[in-house]
Amino acid sequence: MMARAIAYIGQQHVALLALFVALGGTAYAASSLPANSVGTKQLKKDAVVSKKVKDHSLLARDLKPGELPRGPQGIQGPKGDKGDSGPLGPPGPTVGAFKGDSVWLPNLVATAQTETITIAVPSRLYAAATVDANVTCGANPCWSYFGLYVDGHPIPGSAVSVEADFNGHASSNLVTLGMTSAALSAGPHTMQLGHWLSGPVVGAPYGTPKLAAIALGG
Repeated sequence: MMARAIAYIGQQHVALLALFVALGGTAYAASSLPANSVGTKQLKKDAVVSKKVKDHSLLARDLKPGELPRGPQGIQGPKGDKGDSGPLGPPGPTVGAFKGDSVWLPNLVATAQTETITIAVPSRLYAAATVDANVTCGANPCWSYFGLYVDGHPIPGSAVSVEADFNGHASSNLVTLGMTSAALSAGPHTMQLGHWLSGPVVGAPYGTPKLAAIALGG
């Protein structure tokens, strides 16, 4: 048996020597690589494929933007707590309120009500009024008019009226409003609700009017 083994080695010594050198060189190459010496330069293109990467081992930052699909929108969160109240704002424009009777306005002839309003700064005055008005006419149609005035000057476009036919009667809840065309100076001013008639008026009673105003300025 030993003689046959020696004879085989003698016959195949060249092949066996080549195998020994090949195995020895591989072992040497594997054992001679220092730790952490293989990097991107040593890797061939496309050398690392999906099956070589451990599942769930990569993070989102390891992938380029847009690589991961956008997830579904989450449910709406609970309503937050009510915030703190803001600071108190600066004082607003001067406000006045008064009572009086409330198209074209003539010079002030008669007033149904006169009130005084004092404004702190130069302002335009915005006024509004309501009044229950009645009118009874004679042989021809007639009108009962009301309009707003400041210091005897009419507020443009504030005239309103109730009209009745001849020998007739009419009533209406009139509403009028308007703004002075120019700013008023600071200080006291006289508000007037003018009242005048047109045509053969037999009677023109009216109820207690209501008027309010606000000065817009500052």
